[in-house]
Amino acid sequence: MSQSKIVNCQRSPSAVIIFKVKLHLDILEGNNLKTLTEELQTYVRNNPRIWASMIFIRQDFIGGISTEPGTVWSPNSLDADYKFVIMTLCFQHRTSWQSAARIMIHRGDLIHHMYKICVRLGVQYDDPAPRRVEFLQDSRKEKGAQSQAGLPFPAAGASAAADPTKLF
Repeated sequence: MSQSKIVNCQRSPSAVIIFKVKLHLDILEGNNLKTLTEELQTYVRNNPRIWASMIFIRQDFIGGISTEPGTVWSPNSLDADYKFVIMTLCFQHRTSWQSAARIMIHRGDLIHHMYKICVRLGVQYDDPAPRRVEFLQDSRKEKGAQSQAGLPFPAAGASAAADPTKLF
């Protein structure tokens, strides 16, 4: 217990909210990032009883490459086709963490407002469809026919991962 960290939430008079958001790579083109930053600052200024300030917006990842120090990175995770950027946003709330429920509601409102801005700018990121291999029946193949590799064709609609015992 002597190694445990003691946290007194009352000592932090204003809660700091940090969240990450995945955006399309187009956020870095033209004035998109500047527009997003200015509109979020305007939102904070228009809600002075809720938000104290926007502390920062920074870019952490670009399509699999981490710019965050100490992050484990593998060259296998780099895929330029995904075209995304992960941004970290930090805001300061007016109240302390004693009002955690209220802070989380305001955080949700802020994220919703930011999403509407991103949709308007066209920089929201939609994950691509998962990559799965599915075998479909081909009318040219007869029952008992084999592929070029000498393996029998699976039944129609059968997935390669559906029954691993039938792969060999």
